[in-house]
Amino acid sequence: MPCRPAISSQSLGRAWEHALYPKLKAASEAGFEGVEIFFEDLAYLANVYTQERLEDHGATETTEGKSSEPSEQDLLRAAEDVRGWCEQFKLEVLCLQPLQNFEGVKSSSAHTSSITNLKLWLRLCRKLNTQMILIPSSTLPTSELDETTIVEHLRSAADLAASQSPPINLAYEALAWGTLVNTWEISYQHVQEANRPNLGICIDTFSLAGKIYGDPTSPDGKTKDGEEALASSLANLKSNLDITKVFYIQLVDAEKLESPLDSSHPWYKADQPARMTWSRNARLFAYEEDQGGYLPVRKVMEVLLKDQTFEGWVSMELFSRDLVEKRDGVPRQHAERGMRSWRRLREEFGL
Repeated sequence: MPCRPAISSQSLGRAWEHALYPKLKAASEAGFEGVEIFFEDLAYLANVYTQERLEDHGATETTEGKSSEPSEQDLLRAAEDVRGWCEQFKLEVLCLQPLQNFEGVKSSSAHTSSITNLKLWLRLCRKLNTQMILIPSSTLPTSELDETTIVEHLRSAADLAASQSPPINLAYEALAWGTLVNTWEISYQHVQEANRPNLGICIDTFSLAGKIYGDPTSPDGKTKDGEEALASSLANLKSNLDITKVFYIQLVDAEKLESPLDSSHPWYKADQPARMTWSRNARLFAYEEDQGGYLPVRKVMEVLLKDQTFEGWVSMELFSRDLVEKRDGVPRQHAERGMRSWRRLREEFGL
């Protein structure tokens, strides 16, 4: 299929400040054709149903601000409602994401728990009418991971997903701050070794460029050998990648910070990788250089769209400090910014 525009639901406002229904409405009105459903949005909606049931039974306890997990019953109800809203707004559900810290866990009990969670997510996919789950690379401590189990875990997950009706695809994404898997090359190697038709990769332009080219702890925002590393990675992307194994692309840029993200920076968290902090606070849509965007994401897209002739979903996946603002206009404004990014991409590459 030709390239089509999508956006992730959290890119329109975080769930604790912005409900999902108006975010989906904003995405549709801006012109998006698809949406990634962020699990956080489902969980917050499910907790609304939990609270309603408590109140129906005379309870006054609220789930607001609590970390309690929503029940399967309420998650499935939420997924069914979201499917109806997406149909109302003529939005396809591209995927459910992110299935976090799934692969490579050392503990057998942790892996059993991950499989149980995957089975729930597969049920949620049926309710949402989506055929894809995004698995970002694990960010667990090295002490909890075993690199030799990654391929086995991905393969078994793919087999379970393939047994569904309809079958579910799994897109494996290398996060720039992933513990063991933090480049597209590593994620692609694991996918090749797992060798399952329903297992591919998602390329996130922020994670790709933000790992080898961008460095938020550096005064100039770049790695020491960024240009050379980028050229090498793009050459691999052009020559050594089967483009049919790229299940979709996430297109996003990031701000060049005014000062290095070190212990003196207001965003600094000692227990959080700098690139994760940067990602959570300062992503931008592509083509927003006027707001500080500087990563070479257009070079990445040139290889994917022109050299590799990728066809499929291109999703705008933003995280930003702006998404927690309480203004009603946040979903609409971010949907419009995301659509401007898509239109610029379409114009540049003749999509």
